[in-house]
Amino acid sequence: MRMIVAFFIAISTLSASIQADDAPPLTTAEAAKRVNEKVVVEFEVKSSGGNKNHYLNSESDYKDSKNFTIFIAQNTIERFKKAGIENPQAHFLKKIIRVSGTVVLEQQKPRI
Repeated sequence: MRMIVAFFIAISTLSASIQADDAPPLTTAEAAKRVNEKVVVEFEVKSSGGNKNHYLNSESDYKDSKNFTIFIAQNTIERFKKAGIENPQAHFLKKIIRVSGTVVLEQQKPRI
C-alpha cells in the first residue's frame, strides 16, 4: 500500500512539474504580482535605457506605474556581445521578448 501511495505522489509531482513547464508565459501585470517567485514573462520592449547597466521596459515611459523592467547587469553585457548582440538596448527595442527569472521590486517597481 505504501508503495502505491509513494508512486501516486511521485506521478502527481511529475505531472505538476510538466504542466508548469508547459504553461504559457505571464503578462507583465501577472508577473508583477509574483514578487520573489521565478516566472516566465513575455512582452514587447517599448523603451530601453541605461549607460553601464541596460534596462528593457514594457512601457514607453519607464516611470509608468505599469512598467515591468528587465535588468541587464553591466557584467553580463559581454555575453550578449559574444552572441552577436552589440547593444541589447537597441537590439531588443520594439521586439517581443520572453524572459525567465525571479521577480523583485526595485524602488517599488517590478523587474527581473
